[in-house]
Amino acid sequence: MGKTLRVLIAANSAEITHQIITRLKRAGFSLNFTCVKDRQDFKYVIRRERWDVIIVDHDLSDIGGFYALELMQRLRIDRPIIFLSDSINEAILLDALIKGATGFISKKDISPLISAVWNETRYAQALNDQLLLENEMKLNERFLQEVFNTVQEGICVLDNHLNILKVNSWIRKTFSADKMINGKKCYQIFRNSESCCSECDCSQTLKSGQIYREDFSVVHDSENVRWYDMVSYPLKNSDGKVIGVIQSIRDITRRKLAEQETFKLNQELEQRVAVRTAQLAVANKELESFSYSVSHDLRAPLVRIDGFSQLLIDNFSDKIDDEARHYLQRIRSSVLQMSQLIDDLLLLSRVTRSVMKRTEVDLSSLAKQITDSLQESDPQRQVQFAIKDGVKVNGDLGLLRLALENLINNAWKFTQKTNQAKIEIGLLNGGPDQVVFIRDNGAGFDKQHSNKLFSPFQRLHSEKDFPGNGIGLATVQRIIHRHGGKIWAEGQLNQGATFYFTLHNNEKTS
Repeated sequence: MGKTLRVLIAANSAEITHQIITRLKRAGFSLNFTCVKDRQDFKYVIRRERWDVIIVDHDLSDIGGFYALELMQRLRIDRPIIFLSDSINEAILLDALIKGATGFISKKDISPLISAVWNETRYAQALNDQLLLENEMKLNERFLQEVFNTVQEGICVLDNHLNILKVNSWIRKTFSADKMINGKKCYQIFRNSESCCSECDCSQTLKSGQIYREDFSVVHDSENVRWYDMVSYPLKNSDGKVIGVIQSIRDITRRKLAEQETFKLNQELEQRVAVRTAQLAVANKELESFSYSVSHDLRAPLVRIDGFSQLLIDNFSDKIDDEARHYLQRIRSSVLQMSQLIDDLLLLSRVTRSVMKRTEVDLSSLAKQITDSLQESDPQRQVQFAIKDGVKVNGDLGLLRLALENLINNAWKFTQKTNQAKIEIGLLNGGPDQVVFIRDNGAGFDKQHSNKLFSPFQRLHSEKDFPGNGIGLATVQRIIHRHGGKIWAEGQLNQGATFYFTLHNNEKTS
């Protein structure tokens, strides 16, 4: 029958006690029983254990059923009690049942005892299970209430008329510390309004059963403005019908203030950018004016100096000696160098200001064109070129041609004194960016001075050994930077140099 049945028997008849125990065991009950015969023992034993059933001989002069009932009521012991008696009449039976007896059985035939015990123990077990369930439900409810109140955001339950049914501690603390909330309309508590919101998300949730979200602000204490994020969830019954709304509310004042500050900073930044853009436009206009001046006003005297020097050589050659003729040639050479420098400066200016038009550029094809042109210009030179096929990038064709010309011309110039000169154009393997390199085995450079390579007018070799004005690499750097890339160089003196550059393949122009 499962667990052991704890039975207290109050009887002075050994025969009756034996019958009770025998019948219960035959019925399959596993027993833990105690027998008493007087009030003192009964009073002591009944408090010692939690009995499943108590069987009392009502005819027992010292105890009796009514004494047992009175004692149990006084001690607040609520257990099933069954009376046994030789004589049963309606008055005694009714009185016993009224006072709390759960059964009344004749000693002449105690066979009904089994069903009575079975019913009472089953009822007691059911009652005990119900009490345990109720206790568990109360514990769960208390736990849920604690969670409900511990959550660091607001939770509010509304009925289908927007009346507040339940809120947690966060809501009370934030919106209504000294006001009644339950039964009020949500807009009265959250919006300080006596009328429903014009575009009420809660009403939309009630109508559609969908989740809605909105931000709103509330003025607390006259000046304290707080922002809140509210999400409305449908509350449905077991049939799926929407019967209310569960609202989740978070304080987002910090986020809103940060957004407002970001918006303000962006506006200030846009204003500063507009001012800088206007200043840049003025500077560009001045630069264009300067470029025009350089191109025309400064070049004109150079042309005249060169022309007069040539006239002196042509018309007065018989009147000047060799030393004077040498000085005139040096003047003309300096004029030519100055003219080239002006051209390079103008080119550097145009590189900085020109509008970029991005397209796919085949660097391999460009390199082949440039190297072919160099070999045609000086067919006596023996230079081995190695150009990797299929090197394609996204960029401005004109600017990239100019950059590649400067880099390859640079390698061509610095290998002119090298036996078995070699110039290589290729790609580095690995890495997220495509790295193009131009490598030569020429004069190289002292790596201690590599920071000067891309500065205008900076030279690492003498003009006598390798003529130039120091503008070419500065031009290359500006072109690469305009493409969003970077350029750097590695080399050793008399062991060659390698120039590397990357380009960002985006579609922006600058």
